[in-house]
Amino acid sequence: MIRTYERATGAQLNPNKSRALAVGCWTVPITPLGIYLLPQVKILGVTFGSSVDMTVQESWSTVANAVRAQARQAYARHLCLAHRVQYVQTYLLSKIWYLAQVLPPPTRHIQQFTTTCTWFIWRGATFRVPTTTLQRPKDQGGWALPDVAMKCRAILLGRMRTLAAQKTSATVALLRTWDLTEIGEKSLI
Repeated sequence: MIRTYERATGAQLNPNKSRALAVGCWTVPITPLGIYLLPQVKILGVTFGSSVDMTVQESWSTVANAVRAQARQAYARHLCLAHRVQYVQTYLLSKIWYLAQVLPPPTRHIQQFTTTCTWFIWRGATFRVPTTTLQRPKDQGGWALPDVAMKCRAILLGRMRTLAAQKTSATVALLRTWDLTEIGEKSLI
């Protein structure tokens, strides 16, 4: 198929710049074109593995480690409570919003994000108020800290809605395959 595509388009596959990923339950992946086989591939910040579970775990573990590392690095800064909350919203949580458009985070990673953020806000001391109080709007006595699970879900659904609006997208084809076009059309209204 690749050789046919090359002949039809004039393009050429460069095996030295290409990488292959065995997806599914292959026992011995075959790379007849001499392409180097990898156990995982990182594309636009998402680490793809041989299964969906591996992709989700590896991608979210990488982000969780980055958020924790950044929180530890910024821990020594002397910030007031308002600035610590702002730092969490601007720098720590912003790292997860990109990946949330592609993959839903596992519950354990959401718990890790919440724990890291509250640890940073309270500077390692015992949490003085529940996280739900921090998540309340400012006019209700909170700090408007986003609920990580809900925002991730909203970002993913928003992205799916955008993709479903394109009549020729893979998302629309998937909705048609699963006979969910009515749901997709209702969400666009």
